[in-house]
Amino acid sequence: MKTIRNYTFVVLCLLITTLSAQENAKKVQLNKEFTHQYADKYARIVQAQLDAYNLRDIEAFLKPYADDVEVYSFPDKLLYKGKDTMRKRYTRMFETTPNLHCTLVNRIVEQNIVIDKEKVQLKNGIIEATAIYVIKDNKIKKVYFIQ
Repeated sequence: MKTIRNYTFVVLCLLITTLSAQENAKKVQLNKEFTHQYADKYARIVQAQLDAYNLRDIEAFLKPYADDVEVYSFPDKLLYKGKDTMRKRYTRMFETTPNLHCTLVNRIVEQNIVIDKEKVQLKNGIIEATAIYVIKDNKIKKVYFIQ
């Protein structure tokens, strides 16, 4: 009798473990599907502002950004906040830097975060930078620059 109870206990433990593993696998798959579903969308949002940057089209450049966008020097130094301030800064840059161009070197999309490795042509040369874009409600809410 004791052997049957032990056997039943082991079988129940294996069954529970298997069901738990299957449930976890479903959650992982759903997360992957969610990430994949939105990864292209988030990459397109960031790409739109990059394309407009290279065209020096200030209105198209600002369109993907939230009105209250926050721009940081990584990790946490706030440089400025708001689309109006961004408009002033980038309008000036677009007007005074005729050879301005950003080349995308690499892009990683993880959940609602897009990380771009970039080479930026400025007046006196090329700088390498990393931009981290945080997307919320289909707008770029925060940007972190690493140089």
